Amino acid sequence: MLWIKTKTMKIYLSLILSLLFFGACGQTNPLQHTLYPEEIMLKLKKEIGLKNKKFNPEKRGGLYRARPQGNAVYVKIEGVNAAKVNELIAKNSSLPELKRLYPDLKVTPDVFFIKGRREEGTKKVVFQTIRIADDGHTEILSPNATDYDQDLSGKWVVDYYKGPRPEADVLLALLIREEFKRFELPEKARLAIEYTDYMIDTNTYIYKSDKITRARFYNLKPSRIDTLIRKAKADGIYPVKEKERSIAQKRDLEEFLTKTTEVILKEGPWGFEMDQFENHVELYLSKEKALELKRRRRVMGSCSMDNGPIIHATNIARLAGETCCMEIFLRSHLDILNDNFERMIDASYAQPGRKTYGKELEALGVDFRYLVPGILLRADHFAVNHYYGELNRTGRAMAELDSKAAVYRTIETLIADRKLDLYNRLCLVFFAEAYNYNLKKLSLTTEADANLKRLKVLTADFPVYVNAPLHKSIDGIITPSGDF
Repeated sequence: MLWIKTKTMKIYLSLILSLLFFGACGQTNPLQHTLYPEEIMLKLKKEIGLKNKKFNPEKRGGLYRARPQGNAVYVKIEGVNAAKVNELIAKNSSLPELKRLYPDLKVTPDVFFIKGRREEGTKKVVFQTIRIADDGHTEILSPNATDYDQDLSGKWVVDYYKGPRPEADVLLALLIREEFKRFELPEKARLAIEYTDYMIDTNTYIYKSDKITRARFYNLKPSRIDTLIRKAKADGIYPVKEKERSIAQKRDLEEFLTKTTEVILKEGPWGFEMDQFENHVELYLSKEKALELKRRRRVMGSCSMDNGPIIHATNIARLAGETCCMEIFLRSHLDILNDNFERMIDASYAQPGRKTYGKELEALGVDFRYLVPGILLRADHFAVNHYYGELNRTGRAMAELDSKAAVYRTIETLIADRKLDLYNRLCLVFFAEAYNYNLKKLSLTTEADANLKRLKVLTADFPVYVNAPLHKSIDGIITPSGDF
């Protein structure tokens, strides 16, 4: 009988929860059912609205120059012959001669590459071949810092690795066919970058420490903090509301927290349950001090399913919103959108389950027509702390927006702009592929297929060696005729 009663109670409870859930879903207020409480959303919306009004698109800002890029022959050889090929290239041997002498030489006749700077180590410039479809990509490092700005057309760039034995030697090289002429980014691209830097403070970093927490909770030894937390819990309920505590207990707790917080801010938060401690600081001292504590540690995920980094970033964004710390709010929320966190292991199966929370920013009034290209474009002379988005995650986030069509039209306009360099046009194409792939997952197949077919037209002027694999990749997303 007891089992039957328990089962009946569970059924009633399920019905009640279902009614509550569907009743909530019927609400049309875009500020409800978001990552942050409605009162915080209202406050943030007001702040972002003010920033939008102050943004002046007519004010000329910086000049953003396209990154060095071009076309090259890619060469690779492994084993005992790698050293010999390295010597011959140093003597300016021709590519046909190298192929004749070493049949095992792997040659890709046409690759698209970009240059990048690297500060650490002895290798100062990285030449990266751009992955198109499933062709893969490679990095070739050069110790010559001047290689970045020099036109190396007709010259070799070699990265030779001498292994512990000759059989382990590896040589990677590019024979630069042509370096493309570098232009400033066009006006629409410049405007997007400047809006992004205006909305996302480039003078402020989220974290004030490089120290990393690798677990959400870690109890090495009992500490005064552990004792404090145990005392603060009443009858197993956490967090404890102030009304459930006596005035004397609250005063003692605040005094203890104040002293402890001062020590932590100086020495760093290590060796105790920081999450719970930060919550108590928020409850009994101030949200400002709790935010300060959270900004003094990074959280690294211990596995693919560890939501610790997301929880930590969400709390930072929430506290930033509650305290009107707008200089870090957008940056912290975009880290969630882009899944910009460190994990010891990050298996692909876990990634679809991580929400983007793009709708929160849409509800707040962030103009994605500017922000999306602003975080996806790449160029020289960006602000040091400019925010860079991740193509696939941003594509997924945009597919979930109500304003997605307007955002996508802006992206198409930039892809079609021949004044924009090939590398940036390609980056936006990769974003468009991810966006339309996710539209299909949302059952918007007709819209996605139309976008993808139009994408092939917009990229018709790309070099053949880029277009062939690119259009193959796009065709792989388009629904075959007859499939529904």
